[in-house]
Amino acid sequence: MDGEFDDFNFDDDDGGDDDDDKNSQQQKQAIDFGSMYDELDDDIDDDDDDDDETWNDDLTPKNNRHAYEVNAKNSISDDKEILDVGPQQISEDTPIARSSYLNADLLGHEQKLKDILKSLSTTTTNNNNNNDEVMMTESVAEAAEQLLYRMVQEWNKAAREPDPFATLSQPTNQDFLHVYQMWQAVAGVVAVGGANAPPQKLNTNALPGVIDRVIRLFRLQTKQQQQQQQQQQQEQLDKATAPSEETYETVLRIVSASRDRGMDRIVWSIFEQVPKTMKNVNMYAMVITSLAKSRNRGSAKRAENILLEAIEKFPPAISKNGQPTGITIDSFNVVLVAWAKSGLPYGPDQAEKLIYLMDETDTIHGNLGLVRPNMFSFTSLIDAYAQKGDWDGASQSERILRRLLSQYLSSSSSGNEDEKKNDATALLPEPSVASWTIVISAWSRLSKKGFRRAASRAGKLLDLMEKLYAQGKISSRPDAIVYVTCMNAHAFCKSPDGPVKAEQLLDMTRELHEQGDESMKPSVKSIRMVMDSWMRSNSTDAMDEAELLLERYEEFLDDSSLDPKQQQQHHGNNRNKEGLPQRIDDVKDIYSNILFSWARKGRPDQAQRYLQIMMDKGMEPDSIHYDKIIEANTLLNNNDDDDELAFRRSYQVFQLMEERRKAGQLQPNERAYTSFIRAMTKARVPNLAVKANVILRRMQDLAAPQHQQQEQQHQQHQRDGTMALLLQPTVFSYNAVLMACAESLWAPDSPRLEAFHIALQVFNQVRAEGPPDHVTYGNMLRCAQLLPDGDQKDRVIRSTFSLCCRAGFVNDFVIRDLHRSASEELWHSLLGTAMTGPTVDMDLLPHEWQYRFDSRKR
Repeated sequence: MDGEFDDFNFDDDDGGDDDDDKNSQQQKQAIDFGSMYDELDDDIDDDDDDDDETWNDDLTPKNNRHAYEVNAKNSISDDKEILDVGPQQISEDTPIARSSYLNADLLGHEQKLKDILKSLSTTTTNNNNNNDEVMMTESVAEAAEQLLYRMVQEWNKAAREPDPFATLSQPTNQDFLHVYQMWQAVAGVVAVGGANAPPQKLNTNALPGVIDRVIRLFRLQTKQQQQQQQQQQQEQLDKATAPSEETYETVLRIVSASRDRGMDRIVWSIFEQVPKTMKNVNMYAMVITSLAKSRNRGSAKRAENILLEAIEKFPPAISKNGQPTGITIDSFNVVLVAWAKSGLPYGPDQAEKLIYLMDETDTIHGNLGLVRPNMFSFTSLIDAYAQKGDWDGASQSERILRRLLSQYLSSSSSGNEDEKKNDATALLPEPSVASWTIVISAWSRLSKKGFRRAASRAGKLLDLMEKLYAQGKISSRPDAIVYVTCMNAHAFCKSPDGPVKAEQLLDMTRELHEQGDESMKPSVKSIRMVMDSWMRSNSTDAMDEAELLLERYEEFLDDSSLDPKQQQQHHGNNRNKEGLPQRIDDVKDIYSNILFSWARKGRPDQAQRYLQIMMDKGMEPDSIHYDKIIEANTLLNNNDDDDELAFRRSYQVFQLMEERRKAGQLQPNERAYTSFIRAMTKARVPNLAVKANVILRRMQDLAAPQHQQQEQQHQQHQRDGTMALLLQPTVFSYNAVLMACAESLWAPDSPRLEAFHIALQVFNQVRAEGPPDHVTYGNMLRCAQLLPDGDQKDRVIRSTFSLCCRAGFVNDFVIRDLHRSASEELWHSLLGTAMTGPTVDMDLLPHEWQYRFDSRKR
């Protein structure tokens, strides 16, 4: 494959020494940082604080402490510029700044570093979330974190090795809080702050690393506090490092933002460490959300238990300045969703009980409407019943929807409008589009499972929604999702009028689209769904209806006028596993399905017509398309003239497949070649055995080179190896050739002995390369008829049957083929003990003859 890798350059870059030196320095810094982390972790996990080997000697050389102090004083004046550097300067050269901070001596300058840490925190939290600033912020946060680790390291060193010359000050909770807040800004986790709080925009790429760093820091902080308590230091020092309420809340906010598996347990562990006097409503809300969204078994119950505790401690209320306080409706709703998605049989009942609790809680605390169920609450309850996936669940979800609708219509049609605006309790929520969609979707899923009346229930809901919207009684009109969901219900139902109603809904969306609603444009998947519905039906004119539908909606499928660049703009980046735009793949599926349907219905001529249509439209058919057409021609029960015509069609399709293969446009598989061998066998073409063997050899020749390439070239093996696997002859291929040899007995211009030699060669090959089955032995017994009567023929039959008995593949089909080939004398000598009159009693045959036969069918 000369020139195959011409686009790749394996030479080293010239003049890369400077970059290598820079990378080496950065790598060395990274190694130093890592060793510092490891040392602190060792100290956290080590209960013996007197171990001098915990810290690296190169940070504070203990062999020459006085020299360290002298050098420190000299280096402070030299590093004055570094210590005075501001946050903006740090961002301009992060690696140098980070290295300088970490290598700077701290004696006597701890407060200066604390001020820098605070200024870094202020700069970080004021940054916005564009890409450049996020990268800069992460670097600054990392630099500040290294400073904090260095401060802790020096403090612990001084605590173990008291020195009168050292004037270090203890790292405080505020120092840790600064770093937490910096990482909070990097992750994009905003504080819970009422209506004026900015929307939460997580930096999902950075979040996992941020959480890991914050958890590590928090472990260090709590360990520092425990060590001080064990050493019985002054109470003032204990409080200095102990996390504050703000610290606990910040750490919980960062960690609870993750939805990774197991993170809810970490959130709960941190929450348990918070002193009771510090636990606030925001902490409860974050823990409830984390537990509820974990979707673990039992998480809904645990979240509800925490919710009940929060209600008791922080009931909903209005503050003196008119702001809502206490637990919010969001915490109730997140637990409702947890019960709805729990998958537990009693989940819907628990969700409904929670709805009643919300009403009761609001009533007890002054009817303020702060936690009264809103539409989101009721939608979650509807979803809980819909998720049950049975008739009762769908009925219950519809019951709740209709009750809400009835109450809303009653409240909106009675009473004074001004009074209702002033009375929060009089305003009942209108069912949202999501509520309607969930119930219709529940009936649609049941329709797919075969419930006959499910599609009718979905259709009635859609009719009701359209009617109420037309009358102006509801503001939510059916959207495209509602129509498609209901269309789906009719398309999969068992009712004869299912395809008709599905097509009516498709026509309705087209009409709305033509009126100017772009959201209602019929999608390729919707068109395919309705066409498949017609093709699955038992209607006599089903295929004609499907073709008419395809003709009417072809304008929504045809992208042939677009060049590849325009197609990319039209389809976007949504691609299938083969790299094609997903919409193009969906269009190909439509034509493929109608081709397959014609083939199943015994119309290979129509299937072949669609094969040509696909090629004309630039949709390359797969090997299975060719196989299905050849197979359909072979299965036709025709007279001799029609059989000849059917084989001619199969031959044309096979030749076309070979042309596409040679052009590199197609990877044929074993099935297509095997089907063509069967087509030749049914047509009994002249010289049948030789031609069947030629096809078998072609398969083997095409498969073998790819196997070699698969071993020799890993860079190219995936496509070639797949082709080799697809083309490798199977037992079905060998059986087809054996059948062709047996049928040569009646095929013109087919020498019998030559056909038998081919059969013997193939039979030995399948025994050597793969386990034969009962069809293999049966076909070989039939091939014995190619031999003239006599001892040679009897020996072949006896040997073949003996091999079949030893393999355990004797069954009714083998006995039938044996009877066709063997003489009466040989027949009775082989099966005499099992003969009951003219037939064979299979129960009288030895068990080991038939214990393993495979009933595989093609």
